[in-house]
Amino acid sequence: MGYISIYFVLQGIELSVKKGIMLSDAVRMAGFHFDFPCGGHGSCRKCELVIADGETKKTVLACQFRVVCSLKVWVSEYRDAQLLTAAEQGENHWRPYCRGIRIDVPGGFSNQYCSDTQEMARLAEIKAELKKGSLIFDKDAAAELELLIEQGYRNVTLVRFHDRIISACEQDQKMALAAFDIGTTSLAGYLLDSDDGHVLAVASRFNPQRSYGADVISRAVHEVETHDGELGRLVHRAVNEMIGELTAQAGLKRAQVWQIMLTGNVCMHHLFLGISPRALLHVPYHAAITDAYEGEARVYDLDASPAARIQFLPNLAGFVGADTVGCLLATNFTREEKKTLMIDIGTNGELVMGTKEKAYTCSTAAGPALEGAKISCGMCGVPGAIQHLNIEDGELKISVIGNGRSLGICGSGLIDAIAILYKEGMIEPRGRIQKKDKLKTEFSKKNAWRVRRENGKSSILLTDKVSLTQQDIREVQLAKSAIAAGIQILCRRLGWKPKDLEQILIAGAFGNYMNPESACDIGLLPEECRGRIRGIGNAAGEGAKLAMSDEEYWMQAMQIQKHVEFVELASEKDFQERFVRNLDFG
Repeated sequence: MGYISIYFVLQGIELSVKKGIMLSDAVRMAGFHFDFPCGGHGSCRKCELVIADGETKKTVLACQFRVVCSLKVWVSEYRDAQLLTAAEQGENHWRPYCRGIRIDVPGGFSNQYCSDTQEMARLAEIKAELKKGSLIFDKDAAAELELLIEQGYRNVTLVRFHDRIISACEQDQKMALAAFDIGTTSLAGYLLDSDDGHVLAVASRFNPQRSYGADVISRAVHEVETHDGELGRLVHRAVNEMIGELTAQAGLKRAQVWQIMLTGNVCMHHLFLGISPRALLHVPYHAAITDAYEGEARVYDLDASPAARIQFLPNLAGFVGADTVGCLLATNFTREEKKTLMIDIGTNGELVMGTKEKAYTCSTAAGPALEGAKISCGMCGVPGAIQHLNIEDGELKISVIGNGRSLGICGSGLIDAIAILYKEGMIEPRGRIQKKDKLKTEFSKKNAWRVRRENGKSSILLTDKVSLTQQDIREVQLAKSAIAAGIQILCRRLGWKPKDLEQILIAGAFGNYMNPESACDIGLLPEECRGRIRGIGNAAGEGAKLAMSDEEYWMQAMQIQKHVEFVELASEKDFQERFVRNLDFG
């Protein structure tokens, strides 16, 4: 077939590829984390790239263009994204079940018939104030201990993980624990000191899987069709790179990381662990496994301590995954006395409603539009994205991330824009863009020039480069209607009305930056709950950290499955009726 050359102009990278390769595959091979929201079907048109096979430049869709001759390509990646890592923090104590126990090696044993490991385990139990007989040595840890004793070490550190000693090493070696939230859009990582739990370093980046589609379904389909495990390996590599980034920030070595806690939605969980997501693609859309996972980090090519353990929080059911469990841990939901709704709005929307007595959960396919993936000018929260809009002195004021020129609009800006346009009558309650001659408010008449109609299609111009189309508005209607219907059905299950909710907690990046007033204005959140809504940041990541802080929290995560009952919205007889009823704004 032969090889040809692709030169990425902006980065100065030259790549030799097989003739006939899809340009999107070449972009991935070059290491670019480029967006292909539709999963490579050519429908979203967001992978347009400028190419030249001589002096003439042209624009092509990377996912539809086969490279048959040497090219120059211009690729501009998103950088310095506004990725959320912070979260609302509650009080918690620090009693990690993965930590070092410093022991002085005795000159003689208390029982002459006692083995080295038995004696050292007894001393460790005393030092750590554990019940007698609660610690057992792993084989590798026993071998390490004997070698240290032979070499004359009188002070050693035994590394405990639950009820096992997984390693023995020289004393005074600092130990660290790592937590990762694997989101569909982004990854957040935290490095914690095992002695006192304070955060040593924080890192974030986009999920490299996004080049295979913005939503979990596109990625699940790719894995089921190819069975190549590439999506899992992409995240393994990303987490491994982040471990290096975190330890470098903290001035530590990778070998000083002994525990890695993970959380993420059901699809991210399955892809990371190498489990087929096939069951997520067919009715009744269930997880292949919901149990919590514990194993060795090296199995997933994570470069940490050779004995490092990896854990993944349990899933609940359907599309409600470990990330929701993390949010429930972080908010102490199972002990909540107030009537509470927690929503994690990412590329999927998970809802949990209830109190410490009883709670229900459901999942809605709402997120891609609210994160900009299905919007014509939509983009992630990166420099150039419109993040907020408001009216000041009769003028439309726009806030852009980075304070530069607007290049597109992200989810929080999208909600603001539609709320303003709806309140000013430029969008009808049913979502149609109002005709210019029907505009009535002073603002709408003054801004009538923003309403465009070209080739039979209507749109509203926000800036000279960014507009909202009729289809964009429809996508938001579908997303907000699914969430609103889900809220109503969970209320019905509990015998409540939306007005009974005492607080609404919004987790995730979209919820953190979203204006709650705008969400109420368009009917995304109940009108009766104004003033009771607050963002809680990356609660999933906070929950992952919490699960490492005490064995009690890890066990609590196991119990959440019993406390929270899953509701499959598609099976609810009134879901479709409520969904249609909630399509209107307001």
